[in-house]
Amino acid sequence: MIRLGLFNASINNEKGFVWMNEAGTVIFHGSFAAGSGSVIKIGHPRAVLEIGDNVSNASSLKIDCHYRINIGKRGKFGWGVIIMDSNLHRLKNSDGTWVGKGYDAVEIGENSWISSQCVILPGTKFPPYSVCALGSVLNRDYLNGEKGLYAGRPAKLIKTGIWKDMADNTIDYNEI
Repeated sequence: MIRLGLFNASINNEKGFVWMNEAGTVIFHGSFAAGSGSVIKIGHPRAVLEIGDNVSNASSLKIDCHYRINIGKRGKFGWGVIIMDSNLHRLKNSDGTWVGKGYDAVEIGENSWISSQCVILPGTKFPPYSVCALGSVLNRDYLNGEKGLYAGRPAKLIKTGIWKDMADNTIDYNEI
């Protein structure tokens, strides 16, 4: 049911899988497949990583969980996606007071497609049935927007009314 280090994709030369857990909690709600070169790190004893049913990636998925990351069912990730719920540091104002807390929960809605080379930062809340375009950076709560295609650095909603059908991923190269 849980498969790690699979899919040695031709675009990726990394092999295997790295799992680092400092006594945090990982909850699988069904099948999960992580491609070769992937790393999952649970970096705090109170951290919770929750993964819905039928979640997978191509290769080189990097998850760095120190607080709370929730990936909805049927979430799919391209090559080289990074998901992190902590900045691993904090900044200070000129008067010495802290700016923010340095971490925040990440929520990725069900049936979401996160394309290759995307970065998901603390505080991201991504809508179900949405697509994140290649190389984009998700860094805020997008749940008040609509489902659709998000792109950019930082990502913005650029098109509504489209989604990736996870059950029908057909490309007809005979149309060329």
